[in-house]
Amino acid sequence: MLIDGRRLAFFKPDIAEASTIEESLNGDYIQATFFEGSDTPICMLASLSEVVQTKYMSSGSQGIFIQGTLDESARKTATHFLRGSDTLELNNAHHTARGGSLFVDSGGFAYVGERYEQFKRVILLAMLSRAYILALEKRVSALSESIRKRPDRLKAIELHHNMLAFNAGFYPRLPVNLARHELSKVWDVFSQSYRINELRDEHTNQLSAIALWLRDLQEAEHARLRAARAVAEASAIEQQRQKEAKRERRVNIYLTVLSIALALLSLAVAIMALPNDVLKLAFGWIK
Repeated sequence: MLIDGRRLAFFKPDIAEASTIEESLNGDYIQATFFEGSDTPICMLASLSEVVQTKYMSSGSQGIFIQGTLDESARKTATHFLRGSDTLELNNAHHTARGGSLFVDSGGFAYVGERYEQFKRVILLAMLSRAYILALEKRVSALSESIRKRPDRLKAIELHHNMLAFNAGFYPRLPVNLARHELSKVWDVFSQSYRINELRDEHTNQLSAIALWLRDLQEAEHARLRAARAVAEASAIEQQRQKEAKRERRVNIYLTVLSIALALLSLAVAIMALPNDVLKLAFGWIK
């Protein structure tokens, strides 16, 4: 995509290399895919209209370009576009640079400036901020799904790993080159207004806590299984000991009986071996 006949150069390389941005030939829409190569690529479409003022709408957000400088007329246009009421004040505007001003509300933004081409750059930053929020929402949904069905430690670890990888590869605190002073300011406004950094840190900490909780659950389960295994092994050893003791008692009884039998047999043999006159003398009284 070209703006002012030049290629986009305000994104930092790690964001630019993971993004594909195209504009239609007649300039009525911009399509952008962010975070290519991550587990949550986000594709967005912004449609543009030149009716009355230049407007933009994308994925539940909208924006308007108000050409000129910030004055009461621009304020009224911005507040009625964003809120449908006269509730935004001049001090609600964020002054960017080169005379630009930015109103940001939950439903979108209004950019006041002299150059429509700069508005297109603001649109891309608005789309990027929304893409970050959608990526976080996808992860929250995946996390809720994994917890709701059945606590899955491996799934939580995978989600945590993917989040850390996403943070490292696709989420610099400032995705805009510092040399682009106005756009850096614009990004700060979007980031703070939509609490992007706070949401990211909160979700990362939530994943870390859940992964730790599931690890503790698993360790407790392992401890329970080890204790049950130890009890089973002790029971098996005791049963084996009792079997051995019972077998040993049987052997002892058998040996005792055998010893008595052998003693009686030996006695009988000894008696039979005595001379007859001795036997008569010993047993003669038995008649």
